[in-house]
Amino acid sequence: MIRTLRAPKSCSTNGKISISWLPSNATHNSRPRAIAPYDAHVVALAGADEIAEQAAEALSAAGLDVLLDDRDARAGEKFADADLIGCPIRVTAGKKSLEDGKVDVRDRATGAEERLAVADLGKER
Repeated sequence: MIRTLRAPKSCSTNGKISISWLPSNATHNSRPRAIAPYDAHVVALAGADEIAEQAAEALSAAGLDVLLDDRDARAGEKFADADLIGCPIRVTAGKKSLEDGKVDVRDRATGAEERLAVADLGKER
């Protein structure tokens, strides 16, 4: 399932979980998958909406619950919101994605990041 992030700026997301769960590591604010509101958060940067949608569809087809942030907002605001929401996986589609068809995939628990082709998303490595 893919959901898009369209909350007003003053709206907090999933307040009950945010209040009931506090990160033990301030560097990686990743919720455990069991209580995360979504399995993956796809962030579409300026001009990369189409490839972000493809990434979200690939992850959803692999059985993940996906949040797609395709708002008309600055990159910093989107990343800050992604940190607050705390999904275990963050996928970013940006200018480089338009050039090579790959997206940045970050495991938020470890901080490990790699570039993957959209076709490879959701496949076991």
